[in-house]
Amino acid sequence: MLEHFDTHSALRHIDTPLGSVPQFTTAATLTPGIVGQSYNADISTSGGDGARIVTLIGAYLDPGLSVSPTLHISGTPTTSRKNFLFARVHDADGDPSWRVFTLETFGGPGTLIESDFRGSSPALHLPWTSTFVLSPKIAWSGWSAGSGIKLEAGNDALVFSMSGATKPNEFLSATITPMQGSLDLRGGEVRFSTRRIGFHSPLSYDLLWNGERLYASSAVDKDNFDEIEHVVTIPSTAAFNVGSPFELRIVPHGAEFEGHKTSLTRFKLTAATTAPPRRRAAR
Repeated sequence: MLEHFDTHSALRHIDTPLGSVPQFTTAATLTPGIVGQSYNADISTSGGDGARIVTLIGAYLDPGLSVSPTLHISGTPTTSRKNFLFARVHDADGDPSWRVFTLETFGGPGTLIESDFRGSSPALHLPWTSTFVLSPKIAWSGWSAGSGIKLEAGNDALVFSMSGATKPNEFLSATITPMQGSLDLRGGEVRFSTRRIGFHSPLSYDLLWNGERLYASSAVDKDNFDEIEHVVTIPSTAAFNVGSPFELRIVPHGAEFEGHKTSLTRFKLTAATTAPPRRRAAR
């Protein structure tokens, strides 16, 4: 970072370019990576006058990833996280451009399913089956909606609205089928994220497992439009060592008026990576 500022004086101010200004042609959001799988990506530039010079100003990367001076990213990610790069390009007469790049990695130990909601209005194309990770241990139905949910346009999330009062048919759902005998989910985890869009949209969410409530979130304030992550630990009981299909439902609560949008932005189901403790037999 200090070296970047040492060379900064040789650059022209962005408001007074001398000629054509170089640009990054690679989008700020890079292609996602998957934990345990090889990753390679190049950051490209175009334009400007004369030779272009790229500079890596800073990087916050997974330990398994590295970036070269020419902005080639490679390696094998080890964790599920967001990674960042800050880079500059300038041309022969000193006209510069900057960009912050985000690279998100998905999956990790025990991941059975992680939904990929990227795309144009996923809610209008149900069942939405796209995933970053899908284990061969399960079959995945994709996301569907109860008849009381109004599906809405909106990119990179399942966007929907509902009536003011929660009804039995207002939910998002998906079915998971074990494919290799029993599926031990005891002590595992469900993570899903939501983001409110309308002021009177739902304030809280339940997670149902085959119709039984597994989780109930606290209500947020009406002016909270942040992405909220819900983390649910699966009980370590025999009922969650499953051998038949089971349904997960996400049920919204607290909407006051019809038509105020909310969204499901992330979903991940992870099995415990260590076996649950066995009970000792009574003597």
